[in-house]
Amino acid sequence: MKSDSLRAIDFRVISGVLHSFMATNKGVAYLHAGIWDTVPNLPDSKINDIAVGKGNKIFFATEDSGVVEYDTMLKLTKVYKKEYFPSMSSNRILKLHRKNLNCNDLYCATDKGMIKIDELNNVTLINNLIAGVKSDTIQAIYANTDCASNYYLGTDKGFSDCSGLTCTGFNKANGLPSNDVTAVEKDSLGTVWIGTRDSGVAFYSGGTFTRLTSKDGLVSDRITSINCVSSTCECWVGTEDKGISIVGCDKKVKVKVNLGVSTPSYNKIAVSTYPQPASEQINFVLPENMASINVKLYSITGDIAKEVSVSNADRFTIQVGDLPEGMYAYFLEGNHATIATGRVLVVR
Repeated sequence: MKSDSLRAIDFRVISGVLHSFMATNKGVAYLHAGIWDTVPNLPDSKINDIAVGKGNKIFFATEDSGVVEYDTMLKLTKVYKKEYFPSMSSNRILKLHRKNLNCNDLYCATDKGMIKIDELNNVTLINNLIAGVKSDTIQAIYANTDCASNYYLGTDKGFSDCSGLTCTGFNKANGLPSNDVTAVEKDSLGTVWIGTRDSGVAFYSGGTFTRLTSKDGLVSDRITSINCVSSTCECWVGTEDKGISIVGCDKKVKVKVNLGVSTPSYNKIAVSTYPQPASEQINFVLPENMASINVKLYSITGDIAKEVSVSNADRFTIQVGDLPEGMYAYFLEGNHATIATGRVLVVR
């Protein structure tokens, strides 16, 4: 799969294995155990967002086919659309947000208001024509992880800070750099990140805004998605046209990643790693005994975090207890060539 339009990013541990999901206008690619693959049997190739719920059910927001649900084996299990659920206002689902794995309700932003799907599969339309919102085109939503009633909305006419059915609205007239809001996320320090259609990222804290744009290092000002990794306090900012910027909670761009996922993986050998995530050590299992392998672990900033040489082995262990929490990429080299790559997550 190759695509220039990255619409959503999500990182989840499913059945003990770290999966990195990338939703695009040509389907969903995901990385697991170092191998790229694609989600099968999607009823719509244009995927706008991703959410993971109780039991690690995976939900995809589609452009024209409602919300689709997959199980942990990535098997299609349910489709929520107007034809099956008359209370749905639209089949065009722009964003999803589940407060966390312990909250039951899945919130869905559409071009005709916001809907809620509960654990009993009941679908409810929430009237968005309330103070501060002023638009039924809900393009982004962030619901706080404490399962409380406060949440943030992004629309085609601004940004709203809401509690229940009461919202405070912001637009260009009171500090927002653009009225066309496409993504909303919150980092582990409590700052709200607001992605815009053409004006970069705005940071909302204490009722005021600061801004990050391509002039500050973003790959593009056309923002489509933001996903923050709380353990590393870094946020992945996806764009419409130029890939990903990885930005720290200090609001400085650390890494730029070009989007272009090929499947199947180019790995020359199949490598499995466990446990995922890891805390003290990572175990590697190879398909056969290798005479000589050089292993490099790279941090998300591109620095070499650890380098190990292994001889005459079909399995080996790397200690990671001394590394900071975060996501790392591994490269296995043999005969002066890269033979396998993948990612591991270190948490404690």
